[in-house]
Amino acid sequence: APNFHYLLAEKALVDLLRNSYQPFDSPALAQLRADISHLATIPELKNTPIVQQVLAVDALTQGRIDEAHRAIDLGIELQMSWLNYVLLGKVYEMQGQNHLAADSYITAFNLRPGEDTLHWITNGVFQTSLTNVVPYLNNYQRQ
Repeated sequence: APNFHYLLAEKALVDLLRNSYQPFDSPALAQLRADISHLATIPELKNTPIVQQVLAVDALTQGRIDEAHRAIDLGIELQMSWLNYVLLGKVYEMQGQNHLAADSYITAFNLRPGEDTLHWITNGVFQTSLTNVVPYLNNYQRQ
């Protein structure tokens, strides 16, 4: 049977990322906030990697960097995924620690090499310059 609770969390993550690209109008943003609050009430999702990703992206987009860092650290403890390392890199960038951001982005790329991962490093949550933060990955961009 499909895990509908997990799908709710995936949808919240996608909506958060969409909102970071193109901000939602007030009703859509209110619905997103309600969806995120609802996730916290679902016992099956407590301390799952997807919820930690949602919490990290939500905190990042609101400038709550320490909260984002705590969420993504727990997410990495639960699951060593490429997306978790992209989000950790974003946290480090916001903290002004580009050397640690570069390490995180390279780890993400090593876990899932390819254009898709480079796209998320460059465009996920906010724009990141490969040239300024992690020039090593410029070698892997399609010309």
